Amino acid sequence: MRLTLHTERLTLRPFELEDAQAMFDNWAGDPEVTQFLTWPTHETVETTRRVLGEWLPLYEKAEYLNFAIESKETGQLIGNIAVVGYLEDRTLPVIGYSLSRAHWNKGYMTEACRCLLDYLFAQGFEKVRIDADVRNGGSLKVIEKCGGIRFDTAEDERPLKGDTVMTHRHLVYRDRGAAALRYIWLGLDVDAPLGHIWEPLRTLEQQLDIACPLSLLFHISLKMSFPVAESRAEALVEMVEAYFRSQKPFDIEVAGVECHETIVWIRMKENAELSRIHDELNEMLADRFGVALHEYDRDYLFHTTLCIDEDMTKVRAAYEALKDMTLPAILRARRFLIGASPDGSLGSYRVIRQVEASCPLPDEAVLVTSSCNPTDREGLQLTMEGSGTVPERSLSLSKGLSKGRDG
Repeated sequence: MRLTLHTERLTLRPFELEDAQAMFDNWAGDPEVTQFLTWPTHETVETTRRVLGEWLPLYEKAEYLNFAIESKETGQLIGNIAVVGYLEDRTLPVIGYSLSRAHWNKGYMTEACRCLLDYLFAQGFEKVRIDADVRNGGSLKVIEKCGGIRFDTAEDERPLKGDTVMTHRHLVYRDRGAAALRYIWLGLDVDAPLGHIWEPLRTLEQQLDIACPLSLLFHISLKMSFPVAESRAEALVEMVEAYFRSQKPFDIEVAGVECHETIVWIRMKENAELSRIHDELNEMLADRFGVALHEYDRDYLFHTTLCIDEDMTKVRAAYEALKDMTLPAILRARRFLIGASPDGSLGSYRVIRQVEASCPLPDEAVLVTSSCNPTDREGLQLTMEGSGTVPERSLSLSKGLSKGRDG
């Protein structure tokens, strides 16, 4: 079908034979782009021209949806997204895509994928499948942002270019109520010993006009945020809460303030207990709930976030202002945090449980800390099933970063 779709920044249009050179230059001939794809890197533009020649007659078929992705700003061809097949008696479209390396990490593929998903759902499809190589962190992020749910807890082996690779399979549902998600985050509360930083940090954020001001208790992330089906979320939270209760308090040595890519953080020294808890959480969640290991969880740097911004000038200025501040040499780990979000977006998380190590929570209340953001100390009333109503300020999670990336 020769169909054209539009987003705010992109035009999704049928390919033309004249697109061969741009397609070859921008992605089809780039081995870094094609390394996780099912087709081999094109050796010459003639290969690309031959492939396009095979595609063009297929547009006569109503079900053939194969789009060139064009930037509205530059007119440049930057990628490809298509329905690569149909499963389950042609009721389940399967999406595949590729994007020019120069346009990675700018939200273009998420924008294109959402556009195609919206079109397919408008045509009456109830769900769409998207698969990704487990090594392809960029693609997995796109799928997560588009609401994809892993529908098989096992990693699927498949042959690829003479090798055997592992694939995660996902479904995106038109009716999110049919597979509602909750996003969960797990952390360690270190707000009390760092509470003196809040006021100068807030002043600095305003002076520098930081894009992502923090508004959560200071914390160390213990597990990168992850989606779980709403129907299983409560059981998962209860399991994690019981695990946290079973832990003993321990000490963490502070390494100091560092500037790491787009973030200024307080990095913690290597700590056996932190590493153990982090690894046990990953294993437990994978075994019992099929939660995939996030790529940034593989080599996590434990830290407390102070400042995040894509503008490196602001980040460096923040680092210079914060690098010599007084910090405790030791942080006492004794309170764990469980946060949740309806969509996983930055700033949308709320703390739903705070758990004391080796100290059962009272039946009548959820424990909260008194040390908080000085600009928001009064807070809200939070009611949770099985608990009373307790005061809590409105907490937004700035997700933990590993290697300077969103968690």
